[in-house]
Amino acid sequence: MKKHHRTIRIIYFTVLILGSFLVGVMISAFNLEGTIRQVVYWGWIAFILICALLINFLWQKKLFRKISDLTPTLYRDPDLYIQQIHELLDDMRSKPLRQLLTINHAAALCCKKDYTAALSMLEQIPSGKVISVYRPVYWADLALTYFYLGEEEKASQIMKDQQTTFAKWKDSKHLGGTLAVLHIFDLLSQKEFGQAQEAIDTLRPRWEDEHNAEDFDLLQKRCLLQK
Repeated sequence: MKKHHRTIRIIYFTVLILGSFLVGVMISAFNLEGTIRQVVYWGWIAFILICALLINFLWQKKLFRKISDLTPTLYRDPDLYIQQIHELLDDMRSKPLRQLLTINHAAALCCKKDYTAALSMLEQIPSGKVISVYRPVYWADLALTYFYLGEEEKASQIMKDQQTTFAKWKDSKHLGGTLAVLHIFDLLSQKEFGQAQEAIDTLRPRWEDEHNAEDFDLLQKRCLLQK
């Protein structure tokens, strides 16, 4: 993908330089003046801007498709997923896309139960500058790492601050399971053991899968220890 992206850039700038040269030659050759000169000049500017936007749109569409295609690898082989994400990050200049890839990298580390490394990745992104569309996943992953690292106060503060956001995503097939786990973690951190057990009984049948079964097992063990 990196080589393909570089080739497109070379072609674009080659067309830009040659096209600008030809437009200049045409204006001089035909001695274009006044309104016609402005129409040709601004028409060329509009054309190259539209081409730039189109190329960027197609490139981002291809990147998002590639990231989506990698999702099965995230759960099957997190190490391979991280390697592939790194390859994309190496050639990524877009701040929003770098955030997305960094958050995905942290998610893979969470799958490996390497929460210290996941926290290190998430802390690379200033919390106040997270792109809005990525905030639910960012805050959910950050809260999960804090709970697993024993920093319950920080995790519970996130749960409190992001209550409205998480409420909007609690039924999401992509994030609902993680939010269910976080909710139970939060109840346990508040010593609400009865409510935590009720939440496990209600949420586990709906959200448990091969990716979060260990989370629910851990939560259930913590509840049983309090009886």
